[in-house]
Parts: sequence; structure tokens; C-alpha cells
Amino acid sequence: MERLALRDGEFMLRLQHIIGIVIVLIIAVWAIHQVVTHNGGGGAASAEAASSYQQGKTAYLSGNAAQGLTLAEQAIAKDPTQADYFNLAAMCCYKRDDIQGGVQYVQKAISLNPNEAKYWENLGRGLLELQKLPEAKQAFEKALACNNDPARKAEIDQIMQTAGMAK
Repeated sequence: MERLALRDGEFMLRLQHIIGIVIVLIIAVWAIHQVVTHNGGGGAASAEAASSYQQGKTAYLSGNAAQGLTLAEQAIAKDPTQADYFNLAAMCCYKRDDIQGGVQYVQKAISLNPNEAKYWENLGRGLLELQKLPEAKQAFEKALACNNDPARKAEIDQIMQTAGMAK
């Protein structure tokens, strides 16, 4: 009888081990599913898009807005679900004095992620350049509503004061 009890104990231990492995596998499959469904489909296209975006950002920060825009547009073509890709395209357009094009790109970024303060701030800057003061003021106010960081608030207050849009 003792041998049977020991075997029952071993059986239970092994069963618990197997159940643990099954649970880990289920969690892993669920996690992969989440990544694929929340990252624009995942796979090679998203990885290529992210690479194009990073290269575009580097080009933009190095002063090459034309190349930055080309790479941002490549990233958008591969994965049009990433708001940062549209925002980068907007910033490149602004740097190339294509303000209207930049505004269109940043509006798309906002449509994908309306809670990102930097997108609203970038929209405000573009609208200000286009002399659309009421719309710019609204965009700046939405930026502050998303993130009222003291540094951001001071910068936006300065922009609005300079433009004669003081609160």
C-alpha cells in the first residue's frame, strides 16, 4: 500500500507539473496573439516599418528632412496604424516648409492617438504658421489637457503669448 501511496504522490506532482506547462503555453499563445493584433498585424511588415521609422527619425534629427519624410512614408505604407510614423512625417514636412502637408499628417496621428500631447502641440504649431489662430489655440489647449507638464505649459504659454493668443 505504501508504494501505491508514493506513486499517487508522484502522479500528483507530475500532473501539477504538466498543468503548469500547459498554463505557461496558453499564456504564451495569448501574449503572441496580443502582440500580433495590437501591432498592426505583426510580422515582417511591422518590423520593416519600425526600421524605416527609426532610420527616418535619425535622418530628420540629422537635418535631412527630405530623407526623413521618404522613410516615414515608407513606414506608413507598411504599417499605417502607428501615430508616431505620421507625426514624424509631419515634422519632416514642417522642416521642408510644407506646413499644410505637415498639418495633414499630424491630424492623422491625432486620429490614431488623440491623447498624445505632442501631436496636439505639433498641430498647434502648424496651424499657427498657417495663421489659423483660433484653431491653433484650441490645439495648444488640447495639448495641455493631455499633459499639463510644467515645462510644456511654459513653452505653450510662451508660444501663445508671442502669437497674441494669451489665455
